[in-house]
Amino acid sequence: MTNSNVESDQSSRRLLRLSRWSAILPGALGVSAVVGWYAAGGRMEDVGPFYFAGILAIGLGILLLPVGLGLLALAFRRGASTRAIVLGIAILLANIPLAVVCWKMAGSLLDLHIVSITNSADHVLGPVRVWIEPPIASEHAVEIEALQPGETRTWVLHYSNEGVATFRAQDGSTTIEPNADEPIFLGIGQPMEVQLEFHDNGEYRLDGVFARRWWWLTALRN
Repeated sequence: MTNSNVESDQSSRRLLRLSRWSAILPGALGVSAVVGWYAAGGRMEDVGPFYFAGILAIGLGILLLPVGLGLLALAFRRGASTRAIVLGIAILLANIPLAVVCWKMAGSLLDLHIVSITNSADHVLGPVRVWIEPPIASEHAVEIEALQPGETRTWVLHYSNEGVATFRAQDGSTTIEPNADEPIFLGIGQPMEVQLEFHDNGEYRLDGVFARRWWWLTALRN
């Protein structure tokens, strides 16, 4: 192999490496942003720097895609194999579905809500119906035929809209419903933890708090 061929081969290898880094940098940054936010607990209050990193990753991906393709074109002209070029293009284009997956993962956490339903009365309660108003899917309502004394049911749902959590329960011949000003508001992009607890004599407690750190782990256990 002549010196010119060696130099051309080395140059094509460098160009191939640079094209791969054009894909790796935005992809790694985007994945790190989502994984880092999950690992930090996924609270809305902490999303700022991770959101910035994600937007930066998208911008880098858009900017470096044509750069990477140009580097591959130069590498091909300098003798890189067709297989290496096809692989390089595949690596660059893989950032597109990867960005969609990262976006979906972040969005799924932002509309994840948890409702715990507890029977603190000394007798069986039911049926109990808890739902989100307005419902936009069938899974936005849960029906419990009988809730035993001391029993807690945890309901995990995705709701990407503005609505309220409300309920209706039967305690013997008494129907329990919340007052008009009591349903818990669920906003867009603000995960909530709702606690509904029933007591004796038809009394109940309905509270809602912004989701605590790592609340999404509850979804994995249910």
